[in-house]
Amino acid sequence: MKRFYNTLIFLLVALAAFAQISSGGAPVPFNAGEYAGGGALKSGRFSALGAGDFFQKLDVDTVYHPAEPGSKTFVAGNVCKVDITPENSGTVFTSNGYKVWRTGITSPGAAAINIVFSEFNIPEGAKLFLYNPSQSVVLGAFTSVNNNSENILPVQPLSADTIIVEYQEPVEASGYGFRGKLKIGYAGHNFFDVNGYLKQTNPGGGISCCKQAYLAEPENPVNNASCLIFVTYTDKSKATYGSGTLINNPDGKPYVISANHVFQSSAATSVFFFMNHMVKDGVKGSAELSIAGSKSVTAADDLDLAMVELNQMPPKDYRPYFAGWDANESAGYSNPYKCIHHPNGDFAKISYATQQAVISKTNFDTQKFLYKSFWKIAKWSDGATEGGSSGSPLLNSDNKIVGCLTGGSSSCSNPVNDYYWMLSFAWEFHVDSEMRLKNWLDPHNQGIKSMAGADPYASDYPCSRVSNFADGDEIGYQCLSGTATGYQAGHNSLGCTAYAEKYEFEDDTEVYGVYVGSYKGNYKSGHDLYVKVYEDGDTPGEVLASSAFRPTDYSYTYSGTLQANPIQIWKKRDTYIKFASPVKVQKGCYVGITIDYYTALDTLALYQTTNRASGNSAYYYKGGAWSAFTAYPSQPQAASLWLQPVVATVESTAATELSDNALKNFDVTVNPDGSLMLFALNDSEPDAAYTILDMSGRRIASGTADLAGGSAIIPFKAPKGIYIIALQGSVTAETYKFLWR
Repeated sequence: MKRFYNTLIFLLVALAAFAQISSGGAPVPFNAGEYAGGGALKSGRFSALGAGDFFQKLDVDTVYHPAEPGSKTFVAGNVCKVDITPENSGTVFTSNGYKVWRTGITSPGAAAINIVFSEFNIPEGAKLFLYNPSQSVVLGAFTSVNNNSENILPVQPLSADTIIVEYQEPVEASGYGFRGKLKIGYAGHNFFDVNGYLKQTNPGGGISCCKQAYLAEPENPVNNASCLIFVTYTDKSKATYGSGTLINNPDGKPYVISANHVFQSSAATSVFFFMNHMVKDGVKGSAELSIAGSKSVTAADDLDLAMVELNQMPPKDYRPYFAGWDANESAGYSNPYKCIHHPNGDFAKISYATQQAVISKTNFDTQKFLYKSFWKIAKWSDGATEGGSSGSPLLNSDNKIVGCLTGGSSSCSNPVNDYYWMLSFAWEFHVDSEMRLKNWLDPHNQGIKSMAGADPYASDYPCSRVSNFADGDEIGYQCLSGTATGYQAGHNSLGCTAYAEKYEFEDDTEVYGVYVGSYKGNYKSGHDLYVKVYEDGDTPGEVLASSAFRPTDYSYTYSGTLQANPIQIWKKRDTYIKFASPVKVQKGCYVGITIDYYTALDTLALYQTTNRASGNSAYYYKGGAWSAFTAYPSQPQAASLWLQPVVATVESTAATELSDNALKNFDVTVNPDGSLMLFALNDSEPDAAYTILDMSGRRIASGTADLAGGSAIIPFKAPKGIYIIALQGSVTAETYKFLWR
């Protein structure tokens, strides 16, 4: 297979638990033993601690306080105000040209710890990481790209009771002190954690009456719009979970619509998790895709209206969807209804109601909320809502949002009386633009009152998750029999050290990351595993990219020592491992995983097909060579593995002619500097009128190009994507498609 570039292997400490949008890089190796015991654990509030103290113990209320009656938020943990800076805590040293600050935070018994940088503004070249002591879970690097107007950075809960904060700044930029401004202003002890649900046999507990949204409706695009919202209230000493939805709008901005009581003026300290699904019966979905921070766009406390704009656009490999909506009152009467929500901070669930909604007042906080500004769901026919469902959408029969959940008394045991604030009422009830939807969902005053849903990357070759699984395949794990023991796609007595899955594409392609479906994952060793992309061929060829992860964990004991524990989140799990940058392949590649045999206690087993008679795409590595599963030493069979890449087509920048002209008089080129060039191929066309359209047919630009000199630069600025240029000369009319980057 021909390569696009000289082979470059990307190495990155991957994110085994979460992947809040960040840049590449890795923290300095951490030796947990240096800091375990020996009086390193301190007590008291952070403000009482001095420079040089490493592990700082949270002085926080660890008593669970439930949400208020009627509210459908879910209390995740308690938060305390702290003051941790490079000047008053931790250690400072130099490493590989960087000046490094490290500090540790512990709260024994916490399911997770979250922090908020109340001051965050760092120079170009600086990097910030957060990780657990084994570095099996790494968040970052956060860089100057994460600077924002609020100078605040919330960081998602890190699934550990002990975390390390590490800041790296180039020595030449640091001078005597650090140029970057960093202050951890808030830290929380979490009782529940997004990743914690991955460890449970029955995630969601009391909301088991709801179907898993993805399993019930795998083709419903609103699954890709739904998000779990984690909010740190800096003024209320608690953190909560709620629900929200990406919503379509004429300007294509990353708006999330929810409920005002979810945010309570804390949009800036909120984190949003996407693609939070149970992907197969018993197989827990990924919790890796999240975005930190937002700003309030519109909010009205008396309507419970809230819409925020994310600090960053969800990346292409998040495969986001902007849900459709309808602000006409009549749309709210269009039953049956459904609600995609995150009860108890769980994976996305779905509830159904067949009975028509009615306009109503709430049965709680009646002095606060406006009269008859809510849709009432009198009874759910299938499912319910609970804490954590607040802000989730009420979808009508057209799968469009007509309201968002404020609260109610619904539960699995009694699924009645839930109240959703009405889009139609909130559209322009208030005069103030910051308290109504119209000014933001119809910003150009075009009379829009509804929009269909859309993929924001539709014009720019969106990502898709691909799989070789087919209808009729039985997906499970394959134990070896006879004298061989272990798993066919995992650790076994044969000593297989790598597995790979072959993929073929219709066009040139980029691989963004790989979903690894593991039936079993139990690691105590500190050795890395790797997800890789291999060059195409009869068997896997040269390694094009590699991403490392370390599935080992530590917890802090009450005696003040760090204790190594096997990490169990890879059991019956679908984990997304992202590469540092997209990997360019042509029309085929292999994706795979390598393992080691450091200790007999380590066990990894991938899901695979177990009933195929033909159609092999699975390969194993043993004794220095790759072979197909049809040549397996024990129980040879055709198979496919749960190694599923996220890919996007790579479009050539050369313009494609769409019109069928016998006489071609023009040519169009997108130059490397981004300029759009029009060429006359003969003297018969001294000029040409042009019109540029996006893929929806909307006119973006028009004018006349002077071709007296044989060519002309066409001025053009637009978001990256695919566009069409229609040319009209004196002799011919020609049409071309081109990619604008």
